[in-house]
Amino acid sequence: MCESHYEAALAALGDSALDRGSSRKLVSHVDNAWRMSGRGDTDAAVHQLDVALRQLAGEPTTRVSPATRDELKQAISALRDCLTGQSTPHDQLRQLEETGVIPVLDRSTDVQGPDQNMDGIRDDVANHIATLPISDAQGRGVRQFAKAIQRALMVNPEDPAAVRSVSVDMSRAVQCLSVGFPDVNQRAAVATEIESISVNTRERTDQYIKFNNALSGSVAKLLSGDTCDEE
Repeated sequence: MCESHYEAALAALGDSALDRGSSRKLVSHVDNAWRMSGRGDTDAAVHQLDVALRQLAGEPTTRVSPATRDELKQAISALRDCLTGQSTPHDQLRQLEETGVIPVLDRSTDVQGPDQNMDGIRDDVANHIATLPISDAQGRGVRQFAKAIQRALMVNPEDPAAVRSVSVDMSRAVQCLSVGFPDVNQRAAVATEIESISVNTRERTDQYIKFNNALSGSVAKLLSGDTCDEE
């Protein structure tokens, strides 16, 4: 699990403007730490990284910019924390994803996110839907709801007509969900899950709030019957 931190530390050193001698010493300490940790000698590994951090702190400021120094310190410290079990929130999140506790999601700053097959559903959301223990009919409604959420994230909140169009899509999707999930509690749980994995970053949350604010004061029409889209 710490390999990515090891590789990041080496990459940061390789990209730095340190002189060759200083860079070699730091790389040597990082490599030694990684080998020692592989043998189970965590204390010795941490000592190597502490030496590297002290060496970095002692570098003359004329040799490296403060920004580069901070980047190197952060990279080496992240490896040290990982080896000692002091995982960062990002590490904890990744571990939960790797163990299947939570779905593996796109957490980029891009609101739209990846959609390689251009089906209107973010790829990671579609992958998660495919793992749900639901019937084909239920999956149809879940996918339609996911598409509606994605449209809500992408719509221009300053365009009333576009917002109303997405609102109609949302109503149709909710009604489609009710066809596959007649139990209101089960339907609400599924809708909440899809909404939470779709609106999973600060950028997406901000956009979703803007969409809902644009709907403020409007009244959604209650639909009935089969409003599921053809797939």
